[in-house]
Amino acid sequence: MGAKPRFSESDLKYLTEADPADHVAIVGFRESDLVAVGRAIRYARRPDAADFGLIVADCCQRQGIGAFLLKRLAEALTERDIRYMCGEMFSTNSAMFRVVDDMPYITDWVLDGSVASFEIDLSSPKLG
Repeated sequence: MGAKPRFSESDLKYLTEADPADHVAIVGFRESDLVAVGRAIRYARRPDAADFGLIVADCCQRQGIGAFLLKRLAEALTERDIRYMCGEMFSTNSAMFRVVDDMPYITDWVLDGSVASFEIDLSSPKLG
């Protein structure tokens, strides 16, 4: 993980080719440039859960794009009867902590050294 000024062709293929039932991809453009991708893939052994990832180009970070993509992914997964969004990130990624914590759902966190794992329960809205 690290700075990525542009997406390679192989990045684009991996991040955006999806099957509508089990693999969701949502993209963001600035003019004709792809600047963000959110994707989620349903777990084969746990069909009510999906692993997800977000990537936003450096030039577009801290503008709410990641939060927008995460909310759209949550909506798309709910439409597919997926209840849990699961992910991992570096435990030092404070911006992503805020994005996940700002979601209107209960999130379980596990911190293990340099890695933070989390599971967002899309069927359990936060109270208050």
